[in-house]
Amino acid sequence: SKPFKSQADADAYLTEHYNKGCEYYGRESWRRASTEFEKVIYFFPCTDDAARASYYLAVCYFEMKEYDFANEEFSNYLKASQHPEFFEDAVYFKFCIAEYFKAGNKKRPFKMRYLPKWISGQDSALAIYDEVVAALPNHSLTIQALQSKAELLCSMEEYRDCIETYQLIIRRFPKQEIIPTCYLNIADAYYQ
Repeated sequence: SKPFKSQADADAYLTEHYNKGCEYYGRESWRRASTEFEKVIYFFPCTDDAARASYYLAVCYFEMKEYDFANEEFSNYLKASQHPEFFEDAVYFKFCIAEYFKAGNKKRPFKMRYLPKWISGQDSALAIYDEVVAALPNHSLTIQALQSKAELLCSMEEYRDCIETYQLIIRRFPKQEIIPTCYLNIADAYYQ
């Protein structure tokens, strides 16, 4: 069943909640903005407004330090839009989320909002680093993502994968300033 009596009602609902969400977003009232954007995405999942709302919702989650939900919503945004308006920004936010998980931030089990954050986010961080590398293969952010991934693998005592990641940096970016450091880190990983 359709929740709206007519297309005009649906358009009015969409416009009202999208504009309210943007207003709260502009005022940095993240919780209220997220509520409005969630309504837009729920009722109009296949529209361009819903794709933009998905990006704004992800930023709201990020600002509320709900990194696991923000990551999921940024992924939804990147999948929903064929030509994402905020592509690089979304990928950069995902990289920042991975950095927070690498630093020890936890995520909620079963993706349930009301459960406490107690699951390690390190596996999610590794997956996000791979997404960043795939999304921006020749970007400077890729070098940072690969370096962070190697450091995280080393701290997890996954030395073979760590070495492979450093070798990937050396092969793909042979003229970067980070290369001597990569060789030193490879030697340290072999020592470990």
